[in-house]
Amino acid sequence: MFSSKNFSGCIGQFPVGFLVWNLRGKNAAQNISLDMYNERLEKFAEKIFFASRREESLNKWVERPPGIKKFPPMSVGLNVGYKNKVRCDLIAEDFLAGFMCKSNDLYQQNWTALLSGP
Repeated sequence: MFSSKNFSGCIGQFPVGFLVWNLRGKNAAQNISLDMYNERLEKFAEKIFFASRREESLNKWVERPPGIKKFPPMSVGLNVGYKNKVRCDLIAEDFLAGFMCKSNDLYQQNWTALLSGP
């Protein structure tokens, strides 16, 4: 594993590794130990990574109850966005927060959040 800073023009900061995971089958969880390298490609640590089964993905941990109550559509933070093209204005009965998870990888980490509205 090495830093994304080793690639010219890469904006994000995330680890890079070229691995092949076999996720076929119900018990496809795998562990792998990798050497970690800094920007000068000097080994500085060893780290264990794992691939869990598909049904254990972050976006599947939380059960999503049906939206039954009207709630003002949000734009950002606490602002109401009535001009939004996509109207997400239904919440569950005991709504506490909205959960957003675009993907289960480190590159998409900025797309995981708890939101104040739907």
